[in-house]
Amino acid sequence: MSIPTNTVKFFKWVKKRTEHYWSKEYQDSIADKDDVHKCAEWLIDAKWTGFSEAEIEEVERKYSVKFTREHKLFLQILHSVNRKQPASELTSERPFFYNWIRDEEEIRAKMNWAFEQILFDVLNNKTWIESWGERPKTQEMIKEVFKKQFDKSSVLLPIYTHRFILNEYEDRPNIILSIWGSDTIIYGKNFRHYLLNEIRGSLNLSKEEQKEVDTIGEREHNNKEYRKLPFWGEIIDANS
Repeated sequence: MSIPTNTVKFFKWVKKRTEHYWSKEYQDSIADKDDVHKCAEWLIDAKWTGFSEAEIEEVERKYSVKFTREHKLFLQILHSVNRKQPASELTSERPFFYNWIRDEEEIRAKMNWAFEQILFDVLNNKTWIESWGERPKTQEMIKEVFKKQFDKSSVLLPIYTHRFILNEYEDRPNIILSIWGSDTIIYGKNFRHYLLNEIRGSLNLSKEEQKEVDTIGEREHNNKEYRKLPFWGEIIDANS
């Protein structure tokens, strides 16, 4: 296994791999090669901006949240990239992984994203989970039932765009969800699996490493532990 399994070593491996790939020196070295993947211009010389323990504690107080052990390690070693993805015809400028100090407006908006987006689909009859009982007749009652079910779930914390980590377990990895209304899927069974999905193109993987990533993905796909999660287990299964 060439991709580290230890969490700290893996995050450091990601940092080293991506920053080398994004470096102007490396990008210049492959500039004339047609068969080599190149990074976007806005990512050239990008760096990860890790947090200190004191900064993490400050953020926890500011947002009234508590990061899990694995999430703290992610924040200390990686956290956010010191570049923002430029605006396009379809999107505005956005952070490349949320910076918990710089991106307060975006983070606070995302804190309510999952509830509001899934509720919209529920109210518009796009989704309903059988275990919630018979669908009420009025929208007010539908909202009441949905809120009661949603409140059973653990806190979601935004990571990047509409990706969120579920703060369910302190002592073991948590899943990362991609949430677009009721279209909710698992984007990573843990941070390792998630980052190998999210930034695969920036890791500059060899053919052997690509096979290894595929193997990791297949193994995690067969892991059905998420079904034990209140609320989210059924939401995810509804999209499987």
